[in-house]
Amino acid sequence: MSDVAVTLSIPADQITVAAPLPEVLTQHNALAVVGVPPGQFLAMLRSPAFPLPVAKRGKLRLVERAPFVAWLLRAATPRATADLVGEDQQATVAARLGLTAALPAKSRRKG
Repeated sequence: MSDVAVTLSIPADQITVAAPLPEVLTQHNALAVVGVPPGQFLAMLRSPAFPLPVAKRGKLRLVERAPFVAWLLRAATPRATADLVGEDQQATVAARLGLTAALPAKSRRKG
């Protein structure tokens, strides 16, 4: 059997590159990886209740991804999530972590 060379033209917008998730979260990749905006990510790390080790490299703050996600899952009660990331970001964070069904819909006060 002989080798056959074929050239294909694939539009760039049709190519998806899949890469493994980073092992370390920073304020620069937290939004893309776990759905937490940079400011909220830093606020969580500065909280006295934050239980994980935080490495500092200049202005960069680094936390291991797996323990951070596990901590978010443990803290993912509706009130705790709202306290940590702000009520406006609660649904976004929950959805990124697959917790949408566990969180009740917001109720608006009447009156």
